[in-house]
Amino acid sequence: MTGPGMVSLSFLGLWNFFNSFKSSKTPFHEIITKKIASGDFAHSTLMLDWLIDKLEIFSSLAPSKVLPVIEKWKSCGIIESRHPDLVKAINRRRIINYRGLIPYFERAVYFDLSKYSDNPEDYLPIIHKQISTILPELAYEAFKFSVKEKESNISPGLISYDFYVSIKTKIGSYVQRSYWRAYFPKRDFFSKDKLQQRTFYQIFNKILIDQESAYRLHLLKFKKNKLVDKEAFAIVALTKDQAECIREYREYFDVSREDFTNTFSKKRINSTLKAYKKAGLFGHLTEHQLKLAYQGVKENRHSSINDLLKYIPDLILHFDQELGNLTNPYGELTNEYGRISRGDFNPKNIEDSFPIGASNIADLSFTCQGKKFKFQFKIDNDWIDPYFYEAIDKVVRQVNLPGKFYFLPSYDQAAKIIYLLPDQKKTLLESGAISFDFDPFAAN
Repeated sequence: MTGPGMVSLSFLGLWNFFNSFKSSKTPFHEIITKKIASGDFAHSTLMLDWLIDKLEIFSSLAPSKVLPVIEKWKSCGIIESRHPDLVKAINRRRIINYRGLIPYFERAVYFDLSKYSDNPEDYLPIIHKQISTILPELAYEAFKFSVKEKESNISPGLISYDFYVSIKTKIGSYVQRSYWRAYFPKRDFFSKDKLQQRTFYQIFNKILIDQESAYRLHLLKFKKNKLVDKEAFAIVALTKDQAECIREYREYFDVSREDFTNTFSKKRINSTLKAYKKAGLFGHLTEHQLKLAYQGVKENRHSSINDLLKYIPDLILHFDQELGNLTNPYGELTNEYGRISRGDFNPKNIEDSFPIGASNIADLSFTCQGKKFKFQFKIDNDWIDPYFYEAIDKVVRQVNLPGKFYFLPSYDQAAKIIYLLPDQKKTLLESGAISFDFDPFAAN
C-alpha cells in the first residue's frame, strides 16, 4: 500500500518503522501502542491495515514533507499568527493526523459529531455559534431551528426529516433548509445522521454574499481508514485564491467548492422574483403556492439562476432521458408538456406504444386543437429518441401556439424544459432572470 510520502511497506518494514518512534515517545507511538493492546482487532490483517493507514498519514506529516506545504499555506494567508507554534509542533512530531493542522488555521473550527448526543438541541446551536466566530461579519443576534418531515418521492414509505435554521443578524434574517435524517417504517429504524455537512453551513455564506465578502466558508473533510470520515470535519473561511492554494495538496484535505460570484445575494434574488412576477410566471399559482415558492427560494442553496425556477409549480419539466417508464413514456411526457404549458398545449386522445424488446419502433399519436398527429421513434434500450423534442416542436408550430418550449441548461443526462411566451422570454432575458446556455432552440 502507498500513500503521500510513503512507499509500499512490508510487514518487517512496518515493524522497523514503528519501532523507530519508541525512544521518542511521540503521541503517535502512544496511540499505536494503546490501540494494539486494546484487543479491538478481530484479526491480525485488520490490525495491519489500520497500522499501514496510520503510518502513511504520519509519514506524510514528517517535517521534510509537510513544512514546505505549511510555508505555502502561510504565504497564502491560511496560517498566520500560529505559524511558529505549528512549525514547532511538526518538528517535535506532535501532529499525528491531518485534523491536527486545523487549530493552527487562521479562520477555522473543527467538529467531531461523535462527541455529541443524537438530540439536535444539544449540538445544532453550539455548532452554529462556533461557526459564527470564524469571521466578525458572521455574528448573529438570534438563532432558532425547527424540524419538518416529508415522505420521500424516491423511496415510497421512507420519511425524511429536514432542519430549518433561521438566524437574525444586523443586516437581516436568513433561513437554510438542510437534511437531518431518515426514518424507515418497515424496519422501525432511524438513520444515524446528525446533519448534512455539505449544506447546513450555507446559511453563513448567504451572509457573506450579501456583504460582498471576499471570503466563503468551505467544508474540509478528512479520511478515516481510507474512507471519508462521516463524523469529523472542519469549516474554514477562505478566499478564492486560498481555496485553490489548499487544493494543490489534495492528499491532506477534501475542500468543497463554493460560489464566489455573489450571484445569489438577497438583492439579486429579490430582483429575479420581481422579474418572474412581471413576466407573469406566478399567474397560475394560489396564494399558498406562491408563499411556498418564495420559501423554497429563500431556504435553499442554488447553483445557477435557473435553480430559482424549480420552486414554481407546473413551470419546469425535469426528467431523466434514460426513461424510467417503459410502458408509455412518450405519452406521459406529452401530457407533462401540456401541464407546464398551463393549457396552451392541450394534447388529447394520446396513444403510446413502446414495445421494448419486441420491436425497435415506438408509436405516439394524439390530437391537438383538432389536428391529428402521429410519430414514430426509435427504441434504443431505455433512452429517449431525440426526435421526440423535434416532433413536439413541429406540433407547436403547426397549431400556432402563442409560446414555445425551451431547453434549460443541464449538466447531466436530465432534460429541463420550460414553456414561455415571447414577451415572457424577453422580460426574463433582459433582467438576467434566466439562462439558455447550450439550448439548441433558444435562438428560434
